[in-house]
Amino acid sequence: TAPTPGIWQVQLGDGSEIVVDDETAAHGRQAARITVSQDRKWAYLQTESVFPMAERRMWGRMYFNIRDERPADEALVHWNLIEAMSGSDPIRMYRYGGISVPELGRNHFNWNHEMRPRPDGFNELSKDDDFSARVPAGEWICVEWMFDEDTDDSRFFWNGAEREALHVTGSAGGVSFDMEPFRALNVGFTIYQPIKADYVVWIDDVAVGLERIGCQN
Repeated sequence: TAPTPGIWQVQLGDGSEIVVDDETAAHGRQAARITVSQDRKWAYLQTESVFPMAERRMWGRMYFNIRDERPADEALVHWNLIEAMSGSDPIRMYRYGGISVPELGRNHFNWNHEMRPRPDGFNELSKDDDFSARVPAGEWICVEWMFDEDTDDSRFFWNGAEREALHVTGSAGGVSFDMEPFRALNVGFTIYQPIKADYVVWIDDVAVGLERIGCQN
């Protein structure tokens, strides 16, 4: 399904693109195809129109499909799907994405919290899913997320099942954080390290609301 005009804005880094094509789709005939071809680049659809959320809680749902397995000699790559943004100085980002380590056969989901610019003494916070829970290539996956500003709570679901290892409340690695009111949501694909081959990823059926949406709606 093509993105709704006026709600979603395209945000691209050099070497990235988003187009609507009919090669594959989770539902219907079309999906947004993302190509990322360089290191540390992004390709997002961004919305600000749904904020502030009435109950200070955001639920979301998206389907995605990573086309190819990664080259065996590619080093670790941190990739991202979902980025909720709050604050302004610094900007606080709460993310769900993954970590690919081809030489170890890993491609697992990950929670991440970053701030830009980084305050003195702060390093990004991160929490991994089970390494054995491998995100497959060439397959449509339904992901759901929840961010709650009042409880500093983050939750993540894979094909309807919650990933308990990625349920984060108020702290990670012994470091606490406070969620400020969200002002923007990015969905799409970003990488943070050099890659050996293009990433081609489709996303489809993105929805945001105050209650859990589920993979059947």
